Amino acid sequence: MLEDHHHYKNASHRRNLQSIVRNAIRITLDTNDFNSIKATTNGEPQTTTINLSFLRKSMLVVQTFLQTRLKVSTISRVFAPALCVDFGPSANDVSNGISASDLHIYVRYVTDNTAAYGYSATGKSCKYVTSRTLPDTTLQQGRPTVGRIIFNTYNIIDRQTSLTNRLFAEVTTTAMHETIHIVGFDSSLYSSYLNPATGNVYPLFINESVTLDAGRTGGNNYILKTPFVTAWAKSFFACTSLTGMALENEETTPGIGSHW
Repeated sequence: MLEDHHHYKNASHRRNLQSIVRNAIRITLDTNDFNSIKATTNGEPQTTTINLSFLRKSMLVVQTFLQTRLKVSTISRVFAPALCVDFGPSANDVSNGISASDLHIYVRYVTDNTAAYGYSATGKSCKYVTSRTLPDTTLQQGRPTVGRIIFNTYNIIDRQTSLTNRLFAEVTTTAMHETIHIVGFDSSLYSSYLNPATGNVYPLFINESVTLDAGRTGGNNYILKTPFVTAWAKSFFACTSLTGMALENEETTPGIGSHW
């Protein structure tokens, strides 16, 4: 997994990329779940094809945005796991894979007003590059290749009175947020982050619990302290004593530590 370093200013952490061939990431979307209107089980009104089209368009924006900004060492195809978090991909995707893709995302939806589905959307990766040996000069070992997003239409769109530009921006922001979790901003993946200077995983924990404000709700803070993140934080906040960038600490496992 490649740590983003485009916006930090500490040249001492930069590396020579001339020998590493990387291309724009190819993100493919499976939105087949949006092709039908599902029955609801708790008395909620069904969503509509217009609403699902609205959500699909937001994912296309995210797809285009990330494809113009992320680069990877491309692979021939990605293979789906038999179970992607809580969803079973097709047998064809499991056996034959998805060609011309570096990251395949299954986009699904529910329409549910119960507390168990209190979210607007949730995103999680479920398959990773595992064929490389360390040190990995391609920086691919551990990189997510398959993930899934679930939108809860009841919370994110169905109760809106109109589909406005502002709503589209909000929905697209949510879609981007969940896709970034799939790309790798997930506390369960920090242990697989590669040090781009060596091609190996970092030898020490790159996130830790620290007391920044003992009285803060949730207790101790968590910080992410890779060289690039730390250098960026020092520059952005003009604070040379920072040892990392603080992560949120008010969610429950596994969400804790997976947001700024």
